[in-house]
Amino acid sequence: MHRFNDAAANWIDGKPGEIASLTDHADFVTAVPTIDDFLPLLYAIAITANLQDAAKPLVHGYAMR
Repeated sequence: MHRFNDAAANWIDGKPGEIASLTDHADFVTAVPTIDDFLPLLYAIAITANLQDAAKPLVHGYAMR
């Protein structure tokens, strides 16, 4: 589900304060099985909100082999 991951990464880079709006994304239901799977992202964004350096993904993309 690259579309949701790409949208989340772009949201973090551009509008981290509005990250909860990702719940409106068309792929949210399939990408996030339960709200408990989404909460860690919200916590991480909230923690970094007051830092001068923006949050950056450690890994972008994945491969299933």
